[in-house]
Formats: sequence, structure tokens, C-alpha cells
Amino acid sequence: ILLYGAYFTYFALLLGESYHASPFIIGIILSSMSLSTALVSSQLGRITRRFPATTLIKAAFPIYGLALVMIPLMPSLGFFFLPAVIFGIAHGINLPSILTEVAGLAPLEHRAAFTSINSMMIRLGQTLGPPLIGLVYIYASLDAAFFVAALLALAAPPIAIVLSRIIQHSARRVE
Repeated sequence: ILLYGAYFTYFALLLGESYHASPFIIGIILSSMSLSTALVSSQLGRITRRFPATTLIKAAFPIYGLALVMIPLMPSLGFFFLPAVIFGIAHGINLPSILTEVAGLAPLEHRAAFTSINSMMIRLGQTLGPPLIGLVYIYASLDAAFFVAALLALAAPPIAIVLSRIIQHSARRVE
């Protein structure tokens, strides 16, 4: 989610500053991410019959990383649809899978609390992403901001594994 905040803030900035894209074009490109998210998440039920949610979560982060690395490497404005759609695919895999995993781990009587904490973490990531990546932009460059975000995406699966184990342990203690 930290990546999502960084993506929306700095992707639009890159398109406007470096490619002089109009607000309408920026909106269309950003919307392609949301469209691919919707399409993938609408098929996630079928996908999860073949792959467990934890596998999908682990797979989503390298996909995020790929999209973020691609952004500063695009040669012209029209190519930006590709990383936007790829980012959307990762998002469409990741968010529903995390919600499924959280709901499945939480005991029924505490499920609301677990999903509330998950929602809080989503908002926290969306809030912290732009200023944290902004520091990279200030002290390095706009391209570096995307490369650092890609590194964060690649670091996320090991972090997710550790957090998943902590949640499982906490859920067992609550029972």
C-alpha cells in the first residue's frame, strides 16, 4: 500500500513534468491501473482455486516491482499504459488476497477488529508512501523514487511472511 501512495503521487508528477501530459491524459493513464485492478480482482475467485492467497500475495510484489522499475524507463508517453496496467494487475491480485488471508486468520468473534486493523494499515501506507518516496525524490531524483519503490516492493514478501506468522501466532493466542 505504501507503493500505491507513491505510485499515484509520483507517476502523475512524472507524466506532467517530464512528458508534459495534460491532466486528462494523466487521468486516463492512471485510470488504466484501476481498470486492470478491477478486471483481475473480478477473476480472483477463479485464480484462488489454483493458487493459495499467500502465494498470490508473494507473487504480487515482484509484479509491483516490475511496474515501478519500468516507469522511469518508458521512452514516450504512450508506453506508460504498460506499467500502469501491470501495477493494476499486482494490485488486483494483492488487495483481495490480503483481505481473504486476514479474514481467514481471524477468529469469527474478532474478525471485525482484524479487518479494521487491516484497513488502518492500508490508509497508513497510503499516507506514508508519498512523503517517504518524496524524500528520495528530493535527495536523489524522480527516477530514483521509482527504483526505491521497486526495491520496497521486492522487500515486501519477506516482510509479509514475517507479519503473517505474527498474525497467525496472535490469532492462536486470542483463541
